[in-house]
Amino acid sequence: MKKSIVITGRQGSGKTTKAKEIANQFDKDEVVFLYYRSKILDNPFIFSECTEKTKLIVFEELYDIKQVQGFFNFVSNPITVNKRGENPFIISPKFALVCQSDITQEQFAGLGASFERRFDIINCQHNGTL
Repeated sequence: MKKSIVITGRQGSGKTTKAKEIANQFDKDEVVFLYYRSKILDNPFIFSECTEKTKLIVFEELYDIKQVQGFFNFVSNPITVNKRGENPFIISPKFALVCQSDITQEQFAGLGASFERRFDIINCQHNGTL
């Protein structure tokens, strides 16, 4: 996986299945699944489930393009992982962002060229096929 990805599509279109297929390309201890919640990106312990082996972080339950855009800094820079009672460490994982709605190619392009260099978009069709 050369870039991080955004997986879009309506409910039942196969987004989570596609994310799991991508995750299966990695060893189990290299992947962390997290659920997006409001203001989660402001939490200094957001990545506390990660280990130094983490190569892929799958975020589910993003609902719009603005939430996707919030990940730009995480993809652009190494991440400092803070765990209570442990020394912080740095990782540089890829992301798979599962968005619960269709994001048009125009919206994706509207995020700018540097966003497009770091993310690919996969739009799952409504019948579960890509």
